[in-house]
Amino acid sequence: MYPFYKVVCVRDSELAGELFQIEVYSSESGAWRVSGEPFDSSASFQHGVYWNGSVHWINEEAEEILNTWTMLRPGAVDGYGYPYGRNVGYFGESCDHLHIIVSYDTETALDVYEMERDYSEWFVKYRVDRTAVAAAFPQMRYGHFSVFSLVRGKEECSFLLLRTPSKVVRVNLVCNTFEEIFYPRDALFNMYKSCQL
Repeated sequence: MYPFYKVVCVRDSELAGELFQIEVYSSESGAWRVSGEPFDSSASFQHGVYWNGSVHWINEEAEEILNTWTMLRPGAVDGYGYPYGRNVGYFGESCDHLHIIVSYDTETALDVYEMERDYSEWFVKYRVDRTAVAAAFPQMRYGHFSVFSLVRGKEECSFLLLRTPSKVVRVNLVCNTFEEIFYPRDALFNMYKSCQL
């Protein structure tokens, strides 16, 4: 027997075209149900992150975080420990932790924020020195990189994968060390598994 699942749909509200509505399909009941009231949002619904029992979305400025089951809408996230006005480079989950990675254009660090499970605040979990990485990999200067993934494992094994047009760099989040990697796809997958998550 297959486990039950749910499907989340965010669409224009039938009541007001400028608002959104969330509907949830349950394979157990075989039915769709409306979740919450129609709402206004600037969030991007193309990239949802499942964490803490629900799907989350943010807008590009991370001023708003939405949560599917409770429709938690704290408004300006800076009121919850997140410094408003930064560029969001990553929004995702790893090993049951929700993260946002941010930086100012002029800063020399990437801050990795983690959300408290009770949604009370964002806090800085890791800080990556962009200056040291850019000195070793000049193509990373001036923002010519993106965060490919954040992998949480045992504390000493947590790392970021940063992608440039021609390289992938692994950054250890605890030691702030880094290395260039050239693994083919299968070897990269095995590297994730070997991190003893």
